[in-house]
Amino acid sequence: MKIGSIGILALALAFWACEEEQSSPQSLEVYYPLETGQKAEFEVQSWKYSVSEPETFRTYFLKEEIGEEVEGAFKLIRSTRASTEAAWRVDSIWTVYSEPDKLVRVENNVPIVKLVFPLLEGKSWDGNGLNSRDEEDFELSSSLDYPQNIQRDFPKAIGVVERLDSNLITMNRKLEWYAPYRGLVFKENTHLEYCQDENCLGSGQIVSGYRTIYRRID
Repeated sequence: MKIGSIGILALALAFWACEEEQSSPQSLEVYYPLETGQKAEFEVQSWKYSVSEPETFRTYFLKEEIGEEVEGAFKLIRSTRASTEAAWRVDSIWTVYSEPDKLVRVENNVPIVKLVFPLLEGKSWDGNGLNSRDEEDFELSSSLDYPQNIQRDFPKAIGVVERLDSNLITMNRKLEWYAPYRGLVFKENTHLEYCQDENCLGSGQIVSGYRTIYRRID
């Protein structure tokens, strides 16, 4: 069967359109839906370390719900509970808003640029660009080691490195993963200080710090 030049052109245009759709970067709204009533529930595991006290560990649950929109920003109602059987209690109310090129969460009155558009591998930006804190480079990365179950449950999740450095005396890790149409699905916030005495320097012995892991469960 012969295909005329018009048919060939139509096929080419259809193929190009498909390729364009697949290669074009996703919008911010895809990776962080902003709609009143949108909810996200997390299991939170928290460790605290101190040289003078035993290590402590606790698990609790966090719910973030998008509230009403006020002057272009949505309320972010954060509630916690100790177990899945307990009632939710409002812990704090933050705000979140998007602009054509960025998504901003105002956490404890501090605006933080969480994502920027377009969402491109290796893209970096100053997460503190809207507040008075020191400049801090965030970077979009797909080369991070996926946390347990994230790659299985959210195969198209993207990772954001907010801080990642380690040496003989400290370790800092602030990492977040966002999934299409779900928003934040995993977060790690770790700051550890290691023993600096001659007999334990470089051993990785923790003398103080904390580690908090947020896993999406809904």
